[in-house]
Amino acid sequence: MSGRKWVRHPGQVVTYGERDRSQLGPDSVVTITRSERLSLFRLLVAAVLNETIMRQMVKRDTVIFAEVAANVQEGWAQTMSVWKNGREMTEFRNSGAHGKALKFFHWVFYGGRVHSYVLTYKALGQIPHIEEAAQIVKQYGRFAESGEIVRTAKSPHAS
Repeated sequence: MSGRKWVRHPGQVVTYGERDRSQLGPDSVVTITRSERLSLFRLLVAAVLNETIMRQMVKRDTVIFAEVAANVQEGWAQTMSVWKNGREMTEFRNSGAHGKALKFFHWVFYGGRVHSYVLTYKALGQIPHIEEAAQIVKQYGRFAESGEIVRTAKSPHAS
């Protein structure tokens, strides 16, 4: 994992690692989170949280690729991480800075009139690009509107 770092791209996109599908194995997972209808204040809080989480994520050698994107004008933020296995992703999600951020800042992503989507699924040899990730999570992810779960997640690979 040495030599990998977070890279800022044009617009409001930051990536870690490469979209190297050759690193994907049978247990690899993709996790996508997306929040829409975020106020400027919520977007700023989300940006600070993401910076903290990004610093923690680079300590994990099981992260294949990660992408953080936002659009201030449209009021959305999206994260995607690709892991060698789901167990490592779950451990990261529930511990350290990420676990604390989820508990303390729940209101940022689920309060007010925010629409939130969350999805984890088997990679099956594919790492989506940002637009495709948005489409996948909005179609298959758990959906919460103003904090109320409207729909549970389902696999994009299910028939």
